[in-house]
Amino acid sequence: CCGALHHHAGESNNSTSMQIQNIQAFQLVDTIIVNSAGCDSVVTLAKDSGIQVEQRRVSVSEVVEAYKSGELKEVFGTGTAVTVIPIDSITFRDNKMSISTIENSYAMLLKQKLQGIQKRKIEDIYGWTVKAPSKTPVS
Repeated sequence: CCGALHHHAGESNNSTSMQIQNIQAFQLVDTIIVNSAGCDSVVTLAKDSGIQVEQRRVSVSEVVEAYKSGELKEVFGTGTAVTVIPIDSITFRDNKMSISTIENSYAMLLKQKLQGIQKRKIEDIYGWTVKAPSKTPVS
């Protein structure tokens, strides 16, 4: 974990610790290029797509209540490797909450937009992608 979730939740000590661990883990690597690969890029794309975004801590009891009342419609995660991935269930204690798949979901819309930018099929108006020079000469 890069510590971003902890940072957004106001847990700066945990976030800083995770960031230090990542720096130490990759000290001997020549190049790593990641720019807005996870949650921040998805939040930006969501806002720019007209989706109302609220960033705050959510308690487990709030999730359980939203599920019980039928308000919980969609859950997804973000990250460098998966970009955006729908979550089909949440289990808390003995309670498994199944989340139905939604056609035209926010998760799939945002995943398509983010991957479109990554693959240069959609214009990168954010400056997230940069062509990295190759160390190996092309012959």
